[in-house]
Amino acid sequence: DALARKGYAYWALGHVHQREVLQEEPWIVFPGNLQGRHARETGSKGCTLVTVVNERVQSVEHRALDVVRWSQCLVDASGAADLDELLERMQRGLRTELDRVQDRLLAARLVARGACRASKALSTQHERFVNECRALANDLGGGRVWVEKVQLQTRSEVNLDELAERSDPVGDLLRFIRGLATDVAVLGDLVSEFKDLKQRLPVDLREGFDAINLDDPGLL
Repeated sequence: DALARKGYAYWALGHVHQREVLQEEPWIVFPGNLQGRHARETGSKGCTLVTVVNERVQSVEHRALDVVRWSQCLVDASGAADLDELLERMQRGLRTELDRVQDRLLAARLVARGACRASKALSTQHERFVNECRALANDLGGGRVWVEKVQLQTRSEVNLDELAERSDPVGDLLRFIRGLATDVAVLGDLVSEFKDLKQRLPVDLREGFDAINLDDPGLL
């Protein structure tokens, strides 16, 4: 509102790397950066072309200029019976992202999520599966695809509601964990307990874009 009251026809805002049009009358625009730098700067990057005729803004257009397009390729692993099926899903996900970037280079972070039977095999063949993902990306893109990271966030197919009803240590633990969601005081105590643990974590887990946050109870 403060910018709009100044009477300018166009505000070109900087610093923020994500493109965003805050308002059109008058135009208030973050054009974003020209090239995504890491896996969290996904999507089309470029400049904003503003056409002015007779001192009035006639058009505002995004022009993609990035050479490498970053992408978070989320793959639904739910129900995957084995590693071969999961690998096929990863391939389909990469192919979709490759089609979107057209003739650009694709830098992809592959993320597989969901409950599946393949999860058990992943726990024992993790490195092999990651290498196969990188190999299929190379075959698929002919050198135009680089897999930045493969994150496997799968889990075994279990019925948590049934487990939580059991009168054994597993049931007790599940009920306790579920209760944490509404008990801020207990979460706060856990944060204190985790302080020493945080200092012992590797640097790449304590710092950077994918750091584990052990300071905010709301994020545990």
